[in-house]
Amino acid sequence: MAKSRQKPPSQTKKSKIMHDRVRPNDRVIIGGLAHRVIRPAVEGWVLGEPNGDLLILTRDNLDQGEESGDIRVERENNYGQHILPQPVRLDLRIKEIWFSLIKEAHEANLFSGCGDAALTPFIEENKPKVEGLILDWLRDPNASPAERKRKAQVGAKKQNALTIDVTIAPRTIRRHFDSWKSTNDILVARKRVENCTKGGKRVSAHVRSEIRRLVKEHSAANRPTINGAHLLIKAAIEEHNKGLPEEVRENVPDRRTVSRHVAKLPEAMKYGGRYGAISEFYNFGPFGEGHLFTRVGELVEADFWNIPLYLLLKRADVLAEVPPELIDQLLSTRIYVFALVDKATGYIPSLAFSTTENSYTARVGLRRAVSDKARLATWAGCSSEWLHFGFDNIVTDAGPAFQADDFHTTAGALGSHFFAASGLPHLRGLIESVFSTLHKGFISSFIARAFSNVVDAGDHEGQKRAHMELEAFLMLMVRYVVDVYNNRTRNDGLRRSPLREVQALAGNMDAKPPPSQDQLTVFFGAQYSRPMTAEGITFEHIRYDNEWLVHHRRHVGLINVNIRVDPDELGWISVEIDGEWLTVAALDTEFRGMPLPEWLEFKKHLRTTFAAEDAIDFREHVGPALVDITNEVRRSERAMGLDREIWTEERLAAHSEQCRIRMVNNAPPLTPVAPSYGNRRIGVDFPGPSTETSGVQISGNQPTPEPPSPSTRRPLKLRRDEK
Repeated sequence: MAKSRQKPPSQTKKSKIMHDRVRPNDRVIIGGLAHRVIRPAVEGWVLGEPNGDLLILTRDNLDQGEESGDIRVERENNYGQHILPQPVRLDLRIKEIWFSLIKEAHEANLFSGCGDAALTPFIEENKPKVEGLILDWLRDPNASPAERKRKAQVGAKKQNALTIDVTIAPRTIRRHFDSWKSTNDILVARKRVENCTKGGKRVSAHVRSEIRRLVKEHSAANRPTINGAHLLIKAAIEEHNKGLPEEVRENVPDRRTVSRHVAKLPEAMKYGGRYGAISEFYNFGPFGEGHLFTRVGELVEADFWNIPLYLLLKRADVLAEVPPELIDQLLSTRIYVFALVDKATGYIPSLAFSTTENSYTARVGLRRAVSDKARLATWAGCSSEWLHFGFDNIVTDAGPAFQADDFHTTAGALGSHFFAASGLPHLRGLIESVFSTLHKGFISSFIARAFSNVVDAGDHEGQKRAHMELEAFLMLMVRYVVDVYNNRTRNDGLRRSPLREVQALAGNMDAKPPPSQDQLTVFFGAQYSRPMTAEGITFEHIRYDNEWLVHHRRHVGLINVNIRVDPDELGWISVEIDGEWLTVAALDTEFRGMPLPEWLEFKKHLRTTFAAEDAIDFREHVGPALVDITNEVRRSERAMGLDREIWTEERLAAHSEQCRIRMVNNAPPLTPVAPSYGNRRIGVDFPGPSTETSGVQISGNQPTPEPPSPSTRRPLKLRRDEK
């Protein structure tokens, strides 16, 4: 009986470590103090105390602590999930408290159902209690410093309004309470923008699109009115409903719906539609500075800049070896620079360079903005510190590099990614002004500059004036940004330098901390698939293992897993287990802080060094020893009278000619005689080779094949391929 095909362990089992009561990324609160989960233990888990000591948390202690309220386990957000804004989290917290109180009231049989008659007095009675719980939540001592500041800001804004509005509508409870009760996930109650919330008949998406289109068209008329727009919309809907059954016809919106859409339309759009763009610009004026940002990392702007400068991709000392027809190609190279600027201070925490505008270079720039750049600053010879910090929001244009999925996902994990309108550089005025400053203060000092058009260029031929190598230029530009731009005062000395301003604002209000090494590996690491063995996971001859992986493979077996490797840090990797990423350290601590290119270069150096040593050892020791061993073996064979048969091409040809072996499925025989068996040989009867044509002799004592006996022949049918 055939065995049934079994699925791999990875498809039939799930790891317990990501579904246990305490997981690797959780935080255990004991007596108001947060403890990190270090590793699993036989009796429970090993925790790290704030003072650095280790603590064993048994399962019995966890049961007793959770029952008494002295111990609680907080689930950390997965690195791939975006953290919700604080106002949204406050709204969800208010709803979660109300849902919990209503659930307790139902269990205590205080009232049943979710009607207005039961919920309205309950809400009024418990409103002070909810306000107190929200204030306690805003003053949570276990939150991080940045979290406390954000909560304090929201709380201050609410207190300035004299009260925190914790009222919840009975309709909201009826809409989300059952879903929250079944899933225990408060995200089901997150606010969603809903149309038609002010009464009237509900209109479809098609009607809403028609309203927006016709309102914009009618606003460009000489004297537009609400009544005129409503008539146009009504005519369009009636035309759409012609010939349709009654149940699928679209509803005609009322005048209030049309009026709301007109009110939402920007005044500049109405004015520009009637009088043109130039008139709109002069009547409404240029855009102002916009919102004032006062916290480091609250908003950053990023963009690519095609540097108007021709550079040499090859070193100057090898140009003599390059054919003359290729020198022009080397001199006509321009590069792109990715820059990221903090909106509050104008500080530049990141630069990345490439010959094209692509998402990979943009992700490299993001990585440098949130990670240490001491190695890069030392390479460029910078004397000033190049800071790094996290950010909440990033604004870019809608270029292809920023619309790529890999960049949008990475930027969304670090903060919120917004697109500014393309073709309107004033909407990203800070980054454009920074590029202008770099052009005036740095690029203008080079003679191989490029120009935007032939009129500005005149007789200047920048391609023929390229004189600097690419690497040297990059070093100079990094040093200019770090040592010059970030350390110069602005506005004629009325505003301090970007570096001083970052230090001052960070001292008054903590900036968002940069991602940890675990998060950097997940966000920016390259993903590979590697087998999990009894020795752990091996990547580029480096072994990674810990107690969590031992626990995992004992449960699911030895399977292939996805890993992410940070090219700038080989000391740790991230392993995907049940959709979450687990950090695993290298068993050799010497790899901490070592980048992947340096390790690959070192392995190449080892192979080159050992290959040279191997060639010397083979020539002096290995080769002579193998020759002596082989000669001794042959001498022993000859002494015992053993002759080793060695078949050459000539011998094989002679043997084939003599045996007349012909494969049945190759081609039909030359004679119509069927194949036969006889005297221990298989073949067909053909005329023997003539003495004139068969001049090949078989060397050695070879047995002469005997002709088959006619009495022992057994005719066989020859299979022919029919066409």
